[in-house]
Amino acid sequence: MNRARIASLLTAGALVAGLSGSATAEPPAFHGRAGLVLSGFGIFGSTAGSVGGSTVEAGAFGAPGFAIGFGARVPLSGRFSLQLETFYVRKIGTMGFTFRPDFLPPSFGISGVTIQTTIDYVEVPVTVRYDFLFDNVRPYLFGGAALAMKLNASADARGEDILDRIGADPIDELVHGNDVTIVFGAGLDFTNSRWGFEMRGSLGLTSVFESPWPNGQTLESSTKTRAFMLLVGYRF
Repeated sequence: MNRARIASLLTAGALVAGLSGSATAEPPAFHGRAGLVLSGFGIFGSTAGSVGGSTVEAGAFGAPGFAIGFGARVPLSGRFSLQLETFYVRKIGTMGFTFRPDFLPPSFGISGVTIQTTIDYVEVPVTVRYDFLFDNVRPYLFGGAALAMKLNASADARGEDILDRIGADPIDELVHGNDVTIVFGAGLDFTNSRWGFEMRGSLGLTSVFESPWPNGQTLESSTKTRAFMLLVGYRF
């Protein structure tokens, strides 16, 4: 993990939030959020793709990951505000491979395998938020986009062993370094305390895998990330 890279991104996010807030009549409201992430890989337009003619099945969610980060809500006009945030996010997805005999000879004793892939990202969402005002609670909706930068990627032990045996690169070299996602969700702030809850979803727009697989093959379907987050928030 590149700690210097994380620190520089977090600092840049804080500066952007502070500069944006200074231009508004009301000061920005800062918050921290943390919680669980359920994620997986989806293949655009289908549940299956191929690599070298071998079938690839995607769609199942992997083990739970987590997210932790901070941000600022910058008031705009009326009930609208801008949310600027930075998160450390762990996404875990699974893909099943059924190998073609001429791609993976029967002598390997393996016709198929499920590989669980863990990807750590720094994500920088920029969303527009709309608040509904009540006495003790403030529900809100938001939507926007995020830039995700990969820190590292790894596969489970069996998956790494299979990739090595068929001559593939390590999973960290097969995963694209960046992702752009659509972000949307809803939340609830309690006006008589500093706590709140939030549910958000994200859909990736960039193919997860970019590098060639064995013998120069590529993943022929465009595989995207998707995630659902349940977060607890605290306003400073």
